[in-house]
Amino acid sequence: IEDIQYSILAKLSAQLSASYPNLKFAGHSDIAPGRKTDPGIQFSWQKFQAKTGISAKKIPFGLDPR
Repeated sequence: IEDIQYSILAKLSAQLSASYPNLKFAGHSDIAPGRKTDPGIQFSWQKFQAKTGISAKKIPFGLDPR
């Protein structure tokens, strides 16, 4: 995933968080393991958190790649 994609994701996440303050962030693979594989091991949850400033508490499956 490219830096520009993380930047766009940060903007979208900010808009969603403003509308839904209790929103939490997870990948399809977290919700439907074995059936879905995205965003995948190449997605950096740490970079996502750093770019968005979202609390780690709002990323319930953690910041490690998965």
